[in-house]
Amino acid sequence: PSVREPAGIAVDSNIRTDLKLSSVSARHADAYLDVVTYEHTQDNTWEKEALLPGIFCDRAERYKHGKHNASVVASDARNDFYPIAVNEYSQLGPQALDVVDIIVARSHDPVALKTYMLRQLAVVTANHVHHHLHGRLRGHTSLRPAAERAADPERHTPVADDITEQ
Repeated sequence: PSVREPAGIAVDSNIRTDLKLSSVSARHADAYLDVVTYEHTQDNTWEKEALLPGIFCDRAERYKHGKHNASVVASDARNDFYPIAVNEYSQLGPQALDVVDIIVARSHDPVALKTYMLRQLAVVTANHVHHHLHGRLRGHTSLRPAAERAADPERHTPVADDITEQ
């Protein structure tokens, strides 16, 4: 059994993970997963990624690990925490691939399930990237930046800035 967005496991804290998988770890405890999306194709990141491939994935995994691991282990020392780092091309980090392997190992057909999971991830990621680049989610059209809309001489109403629109 799994739980999507389980209640926080740290007492008096709102920090919670994205997914809880029960009894899947080697110690028959729970595995907690938290997804982080990282972008490594920005203008200022090409050189760093070329010099040290995977550096942004490692940073994203390290950030999530530092945020959640202590509270996950404090609730039960047998529990495991896995950050799921995925980039805009649906490439997974090494710890995310470990989770996929843990899940498919319990299947009747591990190869088919792993292929299905990775293809589904690619489709979902492609859809979200498309919506991000070409318009808002739920069918809204993309807006011009607030500065351009405010400078429009035909517009006489106040324009919210880009931050308040998100």
